[in-house]
Amino acid sequence: MSALPQVHAKLISLVELLDKPKKDVSKLVSALQALCEVLIHDFSKELRTMEKFRENGLASQRLEGNIVLPFENIVEVPDDDNISFYRQVRRLQTILTSAR
Repeated sequence: MSALPQVHAKLISLVELLDKPKKDVSKLVSALQALCEVLIHDFSKELRTMEKFRENGLASQRLEGNIVLPFENIVEVPDDDNISFYRQVRRLQTILTSAR
């Protein structure tokens, strides 16, 4: 239960980035990675080392001097004209921030 405030904060950060007029995909990837790391670290059934997470593709890796994040090449932000998606993002943001 101690991880829930961290999950809440990371999820709010992610939703706020999605709701910005200009989306920075690298910031979205970082926010998604941070959320995933909290979830995996605190909700895993077995204790794992960071090296094990990297082997499973669940943590950032350093390849040829560059840091590669697991979600880096798979995140696709919907177009701004996707009214339904962004309506749901704003709704989620309202839910998450009104419960404080």
